[in-house]
Amino acid sequence: MAIKFLGYKQKTALSSVEKKERNRFMKNLQSGRMFFAALLMIFLIISCGKKSDFGYIVDPTKNDKGVDSIVFKGDSSQAIDKSKYLQASIFPGLICLEEPRVTKTIDLDLFYVKSEDLRISVLPRPMFSTGFYAAPGELIAITVPDGVYDLTLQIGAWTDNVAHIQNAKRDPVIYTQTKLIPGKNFTRNLYGGTIYIIPSSPKTTPLKMTFENVVESPDFVLGKTNAAEWKQKLAKSCVPYLELRSKYTIFTIRRDYAIKYPVADPDELMTEWDKGIKDDFYGWAGLEENPANPADRSPLLPYRVVLDAEISVGYGHNGFPIMAINDTYWQTTITDVKELRNGSVWGLYHEIGHNFQQGKYWSWSSLGETTCNLFSFKLAKRMETAGIPNAWPAKHPAVPGATLKALQFAASSDGSKNFDNSSDPIIGNDPFARLTPFLQMFDKIPANWGYAGQGDGWGIMTELYKKARRAVRESPNDLSKHDFVYETVSDYTKKDWQLFFRAWGISLSTTALTRVAAKGYPMMLQEIWKYNPITRTGGNTTIDPYSNTAWAIVSFSSEEKTGEGPPNGLATAIIDGNLNTFWHSQWSGGTGTPPHQITIDLGAVTKLPLTFSGFKYSHRNGMARRAVRVYVDVSNNNSTWTPLTGSPFALAAVNGYQTFNLPAPVSARYIRIRTTSTADVADGTNFWAVAEFGVFQ
Repeated sequence: MAIKFLGYKQKTALSSVEKKERNRFMKNLQSGRMFFAALLMIFLIISCGKKSDFGYIVDPTKNDKGVDSIVFKGDSSQAIDKSKYLQASIFPGLICLEEPRVTKTIDLDLFYVKSEDLRISVLPRPMFSTGFYAAPGELIAITVPDGVYDLTLQIGAWTDNVAHIQNAKRDPVIYTQTKLIPGKNFTRNLYGGTIYIIPSSPKTTPLKMTFENVVESPDFVLGKTNAAEWKQKLAKSCVPYLELRSKYTIFTIRRDYAIKYPVADPDELMTEWDKGIKDDFYGWAGLEENPANPADRSPLLPYRVVLDAEISVGYGHNGFPIMAINDTYWQTTITDVKELRNGSVWGLYHEIGHNFQQGKYWSWSSLGETTCNLFSFKLAKRMETAGIPNAWPAKHPAVPGATLKALQFAASSDGSKNFDNSSDPIIGNDPFARLTPFLQMFDKIPANWGYAGQGDGWGIMTELYKKARRAVRESPNDLSKHDFVYETVSDYTKKDWQLFFRAWGISLSTTALTRVAAKGYPMMLQEIWKYNPITRTGGNTTIDPYSNTAWAIVSFSSEEKTGEGPPNGLATAIIDGNLNTFWHSQWSGGTGTPPHQITIDLGAVTKLPLTFSGFKYSHRNGMARRAVRVYVDVSNNNSTWTPLTGSPFALAAVNGYQTFNLPAPVSARYIRIRTTSTADVADGTNFWAVAEFGVFQ
């Protein structure tokens, strides 16, 4: 087998580590010539110009003649360990021999600000790019300054363990971490990869560190890299993966795809991504770089997104780093600024959204795949405001249909409906349908509602995050998380939103209802649960709790079903708003004797007590079977009754409404009118008739 030497020069003395490495290599070399020869034949057969899906054995853009040679640089201790060369060639890829191995000393800035407990799922971590790449199996050296003991070296961005995946497209674990000590440290990674430094504490001044036998990665760094020079460097390099870096985001992507799908303007691209993370995630969550309250300080570290041949679960998953399959969808999602601006980055916003979820405080169990998607709509809203055509709504084909199902669910009158029921016949376990109530609140509340001077409904999300960061304790169950959202929205708007939550079948505790009621907020009566946030239609009607259309007859002593000619004779006639229709106690085919009563549910729609300061009453037109006095009682449970002050009330012999003002407002869910005997009726008979009854403010 051929052994190529590059600038080899014998040193006069070797360190114990170097001697050990040299002796190990020479022993293996002497005893394993046949093995290496066979391995060489395998590589030569495989590498006949063919491109792997996940890397190159021979880079087609290079005259790569020495890829299968063992290389010495400096001395024999730096021999390449090619035991995983075949696997490395499949992923992440080999590096051509012409790519210079360099020795460089850099000032590495390892400063960061430790974040407060932001109470989101995954925070970015202090993991610093060096701009260097370790070639597969090649020994590298890192010199650390004296007195620095808390650094870890990582080689490789692909940190998922895929051992559980049958026929995985790469080996299970291909990254390595090495604890560094002051002085020169030697290490290698058999698969190669980007080189990172991970400090356990921030460094106030940059560290001068030397990296030997490394390859310079064709990374683009916003604000530091010249775009034209970067494109030239990209074209010349044969490093299989590179990084696009900005303040808030770092992407690890395929170099060959970066050439095949070129980035038109990397400055514009990474500036736009920075703005997206800063505004749509940190900003919407109420985080700033220099806030008045440290609890609202955004992390001064970037999120990382890494493309990989195989990941531990799914097509993409959240975490640090966020992992995704290295195909054209994810590559173009990252590198095409038009995809970002038109909202076609749902997948990546979904995964970053998972990192931002506050599942311990308000994002309850059925929202696991829902609240992470709200950020895509924040992006769409921001782009719409910036004047991007057709930016709204967020781009996902399932959303319009799911929204229609959700609106059907909210409009249903089933009192037992449950928003969280995964077996519901309408919305089932559809995470897109569960977006609708949040989007209704965000997008329908205009800034001119003027509830609390808070701005429009999009500020509700910010309020949820800020309140969660300040919460004394975690929410122990889903009901308490329902309450958290209900109380936050009510406080933000200075309105009681219980009707909205009831329409959506989102249960609320009596404790939360009582707390909000004690604040004296008026009821939010606009039927926002009918608003379609995708088409931006509907949701403009309001409930008038003093309208008889919001009431219902719940009981009566008797009614005349046929003799008077419906709707006359029926109890419902007294709340139909028509003075020409009337209720009549039963007189045909039955007794219909006193006492008589009719009970009205004033909260049939709102399910709430109604506060009123008086009532109105009308005899049957013409005053047949009119009462001379009427008893009026109120209740909040339809069981325990309290007479109104002044009951019984004397009735005049007049057609039309008679009004009765109460000495003080009364709050009640149910109201009952009744007569006790024939003495209460003007003609002294067993029968009683009423045209209309109602209450007023």
